[in-house]
Amino acid sequence: MKQEVSIYDIAKMVGVSPATVSNVINGRLDKVSERTRAKVLECMNDTGYRTNMVARNLVTGKSMLIGVCLPMLEIGAKQSDLLENNPFYHEFIDGVHRVLLDNGYECIVRGMDDNFKYLEWIQNRSLDGLIDLGNLSDSLYDQLGKLNVPTVLVDNYNVWNTDRDVILSDDADGVYAAVKHLLDLGHKRIAFVCNNVTLVGVDAERYQGYKRALKEYGVSEEFVYRTITDFRGGAEFGRRIVDEKLPVTAVMCTADITALGIVRGIAERGKKVPDDYSIVGYDDIRMLNFISSELTTVRQNIFEKGCLCAKILLDKINNPNTHKAEKTVIKSELIIRNSTRSVL
Repeated sequence: MKQEVSIYDIAKMVGVSPATVSNVINGRLDKVSERTRAKVLECMNDTGYRTNMVARNLVTGKSMLIGVCLPMLEIGAKQSDLLENNPFYHEFIDGVHRVLLDNGYECIVRGMDDNFKYLEWIQNRSLDGLIDLGNLSDSLYDQLGKLNVPTVLVDNYNVWNTDRDVILSDDADGVYAAVKHLLDLGHKRIAFVCNNVTLVGVDAERYQGYKRALKEYGVSEEFVYRTITDFRGGAEFGRRIVDEKLPVTAVMCTADITALGIVRGIAERGKKVPDDYSIVGYDDIRMLNFISSELTTVRQNIFEKGCLCAKILLDKINNPNTHKAEKTVIKSELIIRNSTRSVL
C-alpha cells in the first residue's frame, strides 16, 4: 500500500518547518512569504498531498468553507437558472474561488430562496465566512451577526452601516457615462431596460445614472421597460421593439446578457445593430471576447471584484481584532465598440 504523504514530508521536501506548511494550509498569510507559500503549494500539488479535512476541522475549529449566496431574481427560480442564464455569476465566483483556493479554502454556492433555510444552511455547514450578492435586509444581516459568521456584502444598497463590509461598483456613474455617450451621438429616445427599478439595488442605482444624464442634456422623456435579466428576456424585448414599433433609437441595458438577447431579437425581425438601433450593455462579460457582436458596454471588472471580496473576507476571518470594515466602491469604465452609432 502506498504510504500517504504527511505535512512533515512536505516540510522536508521544501526545506521549511512543519509549522510553515500548516500556516500555508490554513491560510495564515501574515506568517508566510509569497515565495514560500508558492513552493509549498507546488510541492503539495506534485505529491498529491491532501489534508485530512475532518481532523483539521477538529483541531482548528474551522471548516475551511466559504458560502457564496446569489440573489434569486424571479419567483420559482433555481440556483442553476442563475448560473446558466447570466455569465456574470460565473466570472464573479471564479474570482472568489481563485483567492480562496490559494489560501486553503473552498467555496460552496447557493441561491437566496428563504431566510430561514438560508440561516439553517449556514449553521449545518459550519461556514467560516459568507459572501452575499444583492440586497440583504438589515434584519437578516442582524440574524447573521448572531451566528458570528464574518460576512462581506456585494452590490447591497440596503446596508450602509460603517461596521459592515460592503463592496459596490459605481453603478450610477457607469450608466451615466454610457447614456451620456448615446446622447452625444444624437439619441434622444433612449430605452432603459432592467429587471426592476422600484426595489433598492443595482437596477435602481443604475436608473439614477440614466435619469441624471437625461436631465443634464435637457431630455425630459424617459422610456423604462422591464424584462428578465437573461438572454431569453432580452431577445423577447428585442422582438417587441420592432413588433410594437417602440419609439426608441437606443437601448441602455443593466446587463450584457440582456443586451446580447436584444441584439438577437432585433435581428430576428430583420433589423440591425447599430444601423437601426444602438445598444449598450453593462458588465463587459468575458463572453464578449468570443462573439462577433462588438457590444458597447460598461466594464466593472467582475473577476477582480470576486477576488477583492474573497481577500477582504479572509482578512476579516484571520484578523478579527484588527480588521476595519468599510464600504469599497470599484470604478467602472465605458468601453465603446461597434453597437452604437451617431444619428446626428
